[in-house]
Amino acid sequence: MSEHEQLRVELRKIEKWEKDQKGLFFWERLARLPFSALDKVTPKFIHQKIEKLLDEIAKYVDNGGQYLANTSATLEKASAQLQEKKQLSIEDIQHLSLQEMDGLAEYFIEVRKKNAQLQGATTGVGGFLHWRLIFLLYWDLHLRHCKKWLFLMVTIPLSKRNAFSWSNACSFHPLIL
Repeated sequence: MSEHEQLRVELRKIEKWEKDQKGLFFWERLARLPFSALDKVTPKFIHQKIEKLLDEIAKYVDNGGQYLANTSATLEKASAQLQEKKQLSIEDIQHLSLQEMDGLAEYFIEVRKKNAQLQGATTGVGGFLHWRLIFLLYWDLHLRHCKKWLFLMVTIPLSKRNAFSWSNACSFHPLIL
C-alpha cells in the first residue's frame, strides 16, 4: 500500500470518528444551556477578567510543556525503539512512515501506562501505610486515655467519684501525665 493510500485510510478512520461524535450533539447542547444563561447574566468586565485568566493559563500550558517534556530523552527512546544507529532529530521523526509513527506512539503509550501503574501502586501502598500509622496513633492515644481513666477509678475512693470532674482529672493529674 502506498503512502497516499495509507493516508486516505487514516482519513477515513478520522471521518468515521467525527461522524460518531456527532451523535452527542443534542446532549452537549442541552448541557450547555445553564452555562449560556449564566453567560448572558454575567457582566462584561467579569467576562474580560475570565478571558484574561484563561489566556494566561493557555500560555502557561503551551510554554510549560517545554519544561515538562525532555525532548532529547524522548528522541533517544525513539531511536532505540526504531533501532536507529544515530540519534533521531525532530525532522527525522517527521519523515517516518505512518506505521513507524503509530508504532512509536504505541510504544510511548505502553511505557507511560507502566509508569502510571507503578505510580498508582506506590500511591496505594503509601496510602495504606499512612492509614495504618494513623490507626496505630489513634489506638495509642485511646489506650493512654483508658489507662488514665482506669488509674483514676482505682485511686479515687467510691464516695468521692460522684463529685469529681473526670475531664479535669484526666488532663491535670500529675502521676498520669
